[in-house]
Amino acid sequence: MIIFMVKVYIIPPIFLRGVLSSLKNFINLKTNHVVVGLIRIRFGVVPPEGFYKLNVNGATDNAIGLHSIGAIVRNEYGVFMGSLAMQSPHGVSILATELQAIYRGVLFATVAGFFPLFIETDSSEAVMMINSWETIWATVGNIVDDVRDLFVQFSLKEVQFRLRECNKVAHAIAYFALHE
Repeated sequence: MIIFMVKVYIIPPIFLRGVLSSLKNFINLKTNHVVVGLIRIRFGVVPPEGFYKLNVNGATDNAIGLHSIGAIVRNEYGVFMGSLAMQSPHGVSILATELQAIYRGVLFATVAGFFPLFIETDSSEAVMMINSWETIWATVGNIVDDVRDLFVQFSLKEVQFRLRECNKVAHAIAYFALHE
């Protein structure tokens, strides 16, 4: 039996304000113009009415060999509901980290009562593996099976692929866990 010790961080909304302000500063530097008032960040697709949107992402620092995951839940209006940041086990692949992000994000959201879910990630390979429902014989097959079991248990349909630009906040949360 393998037991993993992990630190779990529940991110307060104040941290997300810092993430958004740093993104605002980054956008100002890159585009060389001033953004006044509201910042324009693409959040992907708006979930159907009555659904919560879960964005998940994994982060890896190859220099120190750490992996972490981040998840953020918003309601149908885009209002922040909750987030999760935690380090993943050492010695796993990037794909395994992305799959763990989906698994832990779904667990976090459903236990917190954010249900039904609309799930997005920027890992096209993880999306393909979970949505195909074929047997996965790769080393990450057990994680894929765990995610699929959660989908059956909570009547979830599929994971959607979104580009990184629509998943920046989940990535920033995962990066936060990587260096805490």
